[in-house]
Amino acid sequence: MYIAVVPNRTSPPAILLREGYREGGKVKTRTLANLSKLPPPAIEAIRAALKGEKLVTTDQLVEILPNGSPAHGHVDAVLRAMKRVRFDKLIASPRCRERDLVVAMVAARILAPKPKSKLATTRWWHDTTLPDLMGVADADENDLYAAMDWLLERQNDIENRLASRHLEKDALALYDLSSSYFEGASCPLAALGHNRDGKKGKLQVNYGLLTNQAGVPISVSVFEGNTADSTTLMPLVNKVSDEFGVSHFVLVGDRGMITQTQIDALRELEQVDWITALRTEAIRKLTDSGHVQMDLFDQRNLFEIEEHDDFPGERLVACRNPALARRRAEKRRALIAATVAELQQVQRMVQRGRLQGKDTIGDALDKAIGSSKMRRHVRFDVRDDGFDMAIDKDSVVAEATRTTIEELDRVKRQITRGSLTGKEAIGQRVSKVLARRKVSKHIRVEIHDDGLDVSIDGDSIVDELMGPLLRKLQPVRKRLEQGQLHGQDAIGVRVGRVINKYKMAKHFLLDIHDDHFDFTIDEANVAAEAALDGIYVVRTSLPKEQMDSDETVRSYKALTKVERAFRTLKTIDIRVRPIHHNLESRVRAHIFLCMLAYYVEWHMIEAWRPLLFCDEDQAAKATRDPVAPAKRSKPALHKAASKRLEDGSAVHSFETLLDHLGAIVRNTCRRGGAGDDEPTFHMLTPPNHTQQRAYDLLATIKA
Repeated sequence: MYIAVVPNRTSPPAILLREGYREGGKVKTRTLANLSKLPPPAIEAIRAALKGEKLVTTDQLVEILPNGSPAHGHVDAVLRAMKRVRFDKLIASPRCRERDLVVAMVAARILAPKPKSKLATTRWWHDTTLPDLMGVADADENDLYAAMDWLLERQNDIENRLASRHLEKDALALYDLSSSYFEGASCPLAALGHNRDGKKGKLQVNYGLLTNQAGVPISVSVFEGNTADSTTLMPLVNKVSDEFGVSHFVLVGDRGMITQTQIDALRELEQVDWITALRTEAIRKLTDSGHVQMDLFDQRNLFEIEEHDDFPGERLVACRNPALARRRAEKRRALIAATVAELQQVQRMVQRGRLQGKDTIGDALDKAIGSSKMRRHVRFDVRDDGFDMAIDKDSVVAEATRTTIEELDRVKRQITRGSLTGKEAIGQRVSKVLARRKVSKHIRVEIHDDGLDVSIDGDSIVDELMGPLLRKLQPVRKRLEQGQLHGQDAIGVRVGRVINKYKMAKHFLLDIHDDHFDFTIDEANVAAEAALDGIYVVRTSLPKEQMDSDETVRSYKALTKVERAFRTLKTIDIRVRPIHHNLESRVRAHIFLCMLAYYVEWHMIEAWRPLLFCDEDQAAKATRDPVAPAKRSKPALHKAASKRLEDGSAVHSFETLLDHLGAIVRNTCRRGGAGDDEPTFHMLTPPNHTQQRAYDLLATIKA
């Protein structure tokens, strides 16, 4: 028996199962079956069986061990990137367990879908190949804490290596300060300060980040939460000069960081030049003195101011961004309008008298309602002068009648199936259902020989069930009607809360008395501020021969790269928060660990730009208008609009690309039917086109 392939002139060949036999001393053949419609693998299996080969199923050949398919692709990607930047050598030259633990923690910070404590990290990473590849599968949280302590002792050495790699002589050094809040209160670094996260009243820790011109992180310094920005500058300068050994560099910081006091100190140092910007008060002086005039921007959106007596040895570059001017004007109009609306509300409260304050009303409502089961069906709109209430009637009725309606539906199904027939029998069954609950008195059922119709008086149900709660709210309404908001101090507190809400106090003139309150908009002040809309002045100690005006402005705006680093560290991928540590040393180590994770991620994002929503045309930044709003290239806009690459594949964010790579798993296998003592082997999921391209792009990373 064999398989024969018979050619056809205009059709695919016929595949036939044949056998040979003898008849009258002659050898003949006959066709047993036509196999042409079978798939090729099936035909090959038959051919192998006819040859006497033993056929087995895939399960018989290979057995995948239980829990033997951890996620691997995203781990492989991060470790490949680390290898390209020689991350292990950056941490410590000789390999040791502490180094492996630190590398694993940094990788976990990039890979984990949300921030985790060290204990949770040791649980999470066993779903990946990370602990196996790094040889830390037996580590517990105490091992990680010890590795963090080990890392902190080596922070200076690591930052020195980063500086030697990425911070050259005469290069730009970008520096800014941010903060992250604590949930606890036992860390010595935790203090109340200017909270950049909008979490008023929260203890926080401050940390300053130093990067090079490209935004590569080099150093992070941790401070108490009430440390002022400017006081962190000189220690940073000394670190770069003395510890990193950079003989000359250009420090770029915002106007809150590089203040006049800091500039006076920097002038005494030959190894540092600087770029910053003027505060609004200083810009106003320049406009009042005629050094900055609007007609000077007619030809170009920036110009350089000749030497000014108030800024000896400095260059001033005045810039005007019309788009920024429009945005600021629109925002100011909106804020003033919102402030006026709320001040008018205060006026009405003074005239009519009301219960004092939104918070007080809210507390009174909570106290009145208590633990009422019906409170989940009520929505309150609490204002400073009262409250409105809305009852979700549908949810009240649905909750009250759910069980009864379900039982009536069951009766309907019995009628439909024929297991319950006759008007009398149906009526008895319905009566039993309705008798079980009080709410049934608001449900009407019309019974027919072949079914029943149900109607619900929803308003009656709401009135009955919500009545007790509404009665509890009556005393609150009476207090509102009888309450008073009076007195100059009380009105002043209320007004202060309103005008500070939108930071518009400077634009209002207030007239407050014991029984009267009035206000007017300070039009002159508004006009004076509007005259500076879109205008900013960059100041620098660099001579024009070393950096022209355009490049000076671009260098100052490069601070956005530090802001990008803070966004990634705090909210996007790395997420410093929540801080699970209380010891000062552990908090410092935690933030340094997050900076190292961003160092790796920065290189990965740069390599993956073709696959991400990032703009690939980075060279254009060096030649485009330094003042005009940044514009993305046409290919980047196309990616953002279509969500597709040129090859039709999906555009990714950094997070989704890592998730896509995580679909590659490493299967731990053993020969089918083998004993537990037989060796195992690994089989990886073959990467698809996008995954392979991501791997290939990582190979382009240069440390």
